[in-house]
Amino acid sequence: MSVAKVVSATWQWKAESSVWRNYTDDISQKIERAHSNGDKNVAIQIYGKLYILDFDANVQRNKGTGRTRQIRRHKVVTEHPEIIGAAPVLPWDIWEILFEY
Repeated sequence: MSVAKVVSATWQWKAESSVWRNYTDDISQKIERAHSNGDKNVAIQIYGKLYILDFDANVQRNKGTGRTRQIRRHKVVTEHPEIIGAAPVLPWDIWEILFEY
């Protein structure tokens, strides 16, 4: 059995405690689409506040206060087993007909 590695990305922001926090899945997907399209920045809204994420500077800026935080793209690698050459799943009576036990 071999293993397929799937690489995806999630976006994170750095909290005051220097701990990296994940954006929600839907916001992270929006950020990833903009990043993949080669956009220089993207606007997101969280709890009614507007933030501009600058990919060149790797920061998010609160549009209202001007406060900035670091952001990063975090790669996530997951492994999925691949079953190569596995027999199809068929009802037992079909197997009896095919192989005539």
